[in-house]
Amino acid sequence: MIDKARQDAQATAAEEISRGKAELQSERDRLYRDVETTRVQALQDIWSQAAQLATLISEKAVGKNLTYEDHRALLDEALNEFRAAAELRRSNIESARA
Repeated sequence: MIDKARQDAQATAAEEISRGKAELQSERDRLYRDVETTRVQALQDIWSQAAQLATLISEKAVGKNLTYEDHRALLDEALNEFRAAAELRRSNIESARA
């Protein structure tokens, strides 16, 4: 009877440990998703602020007001070039590590 109780206790402990590990992994996954969501939002905020700053700078440099669409087209083009350069740099770094 004592051996049976010991086995039951060990089985229960193993189940609790397994359940705890699963909950921990679930929480870890949730936290990673939260961090990624926050990172993406921060990058979007940075891009938006950069676009606003570029608009102000371009107004000063050009000396006149361009339409919103003109600014947006210029900024989208510049940001696309910047993103492409960043991806190329990241690719070069990753290939250098390999």
